[in-house]
Amino acid sequence: FYVEDYQRDTLIYAGRVDAFVTGFGLFGGGVELSRGELVDVKLFLRETPEGEMNIKQVVSRLANPDRTKKKPFRLAIRTATVKDMELCLERQKHRNPPFGIDFGHMHLTGIMAGIECFELNGSSIETDITSFRAAERSGFVLDNLSGKFRLDNGYLEFTDANILTTETNLFFSAYRLAGRFVGRLQIFRRARADRGCVAPFAARHC
Repeated sequence: FYVEDYQRDTLIYAGRVDAFVTGFGLFGGGVELSRGELVDVKLFLRETPEGEMNIKQVVSRLANPDRTKKKPFRLAIRTATVKDMELCLERQKHRNPPFGIDFGHMHLTGIMAGIECFELNGSSIETDITSFRAAERSGFVLDNLSGKFRLDNGYLEFTDANILTTETNLFFSAYRLAGRFVGRLQIFRRARADRGCVAPFAARHC
């Protein structure tokens, strides 16, 4: 399965897609799947020189041109698993930090994930992540992530999220990238064999 963006670059690619379709209406109601499995997936979300995300350009053209008020294209999946996925989110302005993840050019590989209640509606993506692991090009390795996820025109939002790495266990009730921290952030050291207990080393409102 392959979708090209309007810059003639890859937007979405999947080596194999297995899905059970329960509703199909490209120009009214969108596509609904009860379950799905995607293997060998590539999703490249890039900001164009005009400041618009490439996925928004594509899905906006799937709306019925004869309607007075165009409805955005919609894709809904009740439950799905993803194996061996590559995700790139790139904006025109890179942050180029001296260390850590550059959220202006984030590139994740080796993604293994389980999701529920996935919905693509125009340029907005929302889903409940039950499990997610990946490695980022900066060298950061994510053992597991779970929580509610939203992506809208390049902006990321997590709520009720839990992040596990080799050394850290983080929980936060709400976080929005390119905005500000909202809610309560709690950070815990992860249990290891050479430690007698797991205690919080930071807990604060942001």
